[in-house]
Amino acid sequence: MSAATLITWPAPQLASLVGLPSPTAEQVRIIEAGLAPVLVVAGAGSGKTETMANRVVWLLANGVVAPEQILGLTFTRKAAGELSRRVMQRIADFREASGGGGLDLLDRPTVSTYNSFADQIARDNAVLLGRDPDSAVLSEAAAWQLARRVVLASDDERLVELERGFSSIVTAVLRIARAAADNLASLDEVAELAARFERVADLPSENRYVTLKPVLDAAATVAPLGLLADLARRYDDEKRRRGVIDFADQVADAVRVVEGFPRVRESVRARYKAVLLDEYQDTSVVQTRLLRALFSDMGVMAVGDPHQSIYGWRGASASNLEAFHTDFGAQGSARIDSTRAALTMSLSTSWRNDARILEVANT
Repeated sequence: MSAATLITWPAPQLASLVGLPSPTAEQVRIIEAGLAPVLVVAGAGSGKTETMANRVVWLLANGVVAPEQILGLTFTRKAAGELSRRVMQRIADFREASGGGGLDLLDRPTVSTYNSFADQIARDNAVLLGRDPDSAVLSEAAAWQLARRVVLASDDERLVELERGFSSIVTAVLRIARAAADNLASLDEVAELAARFERVADLPSENRYVTLKPVLDAAATVAPLGLLADLARRYDDEKRRRGVIDFADQVADAVRVVEGFPRVRESVRARYKAVLLDEYQDTSVVQTRLLRALFSDMGVMAVGDPHQSIYGWRGASASNLEAFHTDFGAQGSARIDSTRAALTMSLSTSWRNDARILEVANT
């Protein structure tokens, strides 16, 4: 937000106008934050959705951005629907109370899930990656069936030596394929890693069964990785041949587009000026990479709670919160000055739980 921006509606006055309780000092600071990157640490029941909705209305009421320049991302369709509903209700309340307020309900902020947003970028630019923009997304059952066919069709002799059940092999192939997509890792490099581990068994040792036993045990555990990576590559090839994609491909393809084609990246950056990232502690490696590529040094407000991270099984980590300042602030871009350094704010009051529950939780 530039110094020339005239604040017509301070957050407390705006809340009073639409009949809402006066925001706390913490909420005011967040609602009225400028367009520098901001990390908001918000605990359970701290009113983050309401605060985010009120921030959107504050940005619009004061002419900081236009409705179509606002992007809100969260994880589930339900959460996206709730945020969108709350935002549009607040906008409608402001228009009614202010006699229009210069806002048109037909001009709506974009609210989406992380994957839907990435999928749209990938589909709009699919031709750049040699993909079909109309590729169907495989359901979980369809993805498993396709991986099953790949395993059944394989004549790799290493399958005979693999002491695992058939279903567990299929599941492992899917997990490797998706993990590679979630981390933008090369399956060739994964297979090479397994090969390097196998060579550990040939290292010299005075008493290999004592000195090297933990290493040999690790090598035995990693040994199937080469085979699984090869099967995962065939699974990816089969998806491409059939013109379908997996859930994990949506974000990975979007990253390849925005990192490989600067004009696409700049087009998205030019479209959005204020970005809200909900449940940021649960973003995966590839999601964070996409968001960093698109919105570093912009008006990003990420909201998260390190104690509510639930997607660690697919690469998400609460450490994303710690890295936010590097990813989105002045440290993360040579194009900006120190006035754009990322800030940290918090919502520390729980409105959902009484004092006894909070005392137990804090203990």
